[in-house]
Amino acid sequence: MKPRPVEIPDTGGEVRAAVEVGYFLLDLGAGPERLPLFRMEESGGFFLPFTDATTEVETYPAGRYLEVEALGGDRFRLDFNLAYNPYCAYGGDWSCPITPESNRLQAAVRAGERGYRYLHD
Repeated sequence: MKPRPVEIPDTGGEVRAAVEVGYFLLDLGAGPERLPLFRMEESGGFFLPFTDATTEVETYPAGRYLEVEALGGDRFRLDFNLAYNPYCAYGGDWSCPITPESNRLQAAVRAGERGYRYLHD
């Protein structure tokens, strides 16, 4: 796949520049699914926002994030145990990238950070 520039809107009404660099093909119990991987221009790191069948029921309504480790040679470590809530899950002073439609899984990911408590300003 040829990397392609994308803009990811955030909860503050801004857009964040990113590049879709590839995707993972997964089967987490709901059949094969494609999950795009991004490199954020502001940080340079690999970024994987996602929602899944637990979203809004067991996990934060806007989804969770995962930092993906490059292992070299087009190999990556994708570990959902390291999934975390965005900072905006804990208060309105944060602006967080909104999970793109392409990153909405049908399967349930019951790993990583799942609870949250919104702290009102």
